Amino acid sequence: MKYKYEFANENKSIEISEEWISVLEELDRLEYNNNHAETRRHVSLDDGEDGEWLSTERGEVYIRCAGQIFSRHDDRFDDGRRSLSEKQDELYESVYEYGDSINDYAHDSGIDQSTASKRNRAVIKKFKKVFE
Repeated sequence: MKYKYEFANENKSIEISEEWISVLEELDRLEYNNNHAETRRHVSLDDGEDGEWLSTERGEVYIRCAGQIFSRHDDRFDDGRRSLSEKQDELYESVYEYGDSINDYAHDSGIDQSTASKRNRAVIKKFKKVFE
């Protein structure tokens, strides 16, 4: 029986037994399911709103401002940090440098979650102003 194999740049048909065809079809199905699951887990850097914080790994932080993505290694990041109040800088360090959640930060700081969320919005607003 012939099996059609699709390469990136061409298609080939090969003669193999039906037993191997069922194995190859199962592998194709598993590959499709895996690819589909992976694409659902990841967010495109092209999607999202200004002021959104992005992180690839612990300690590597980016922010989306004015439709672009800026690395924390950009000099304007330092300007943004200097514009923060002491409490805002504590939140920035805890959440964006060490990877704590807003809720963890609120609990550790002894403040309400809503207060921490407002503080976080203020941090984002200040960074956004620096990057625009």
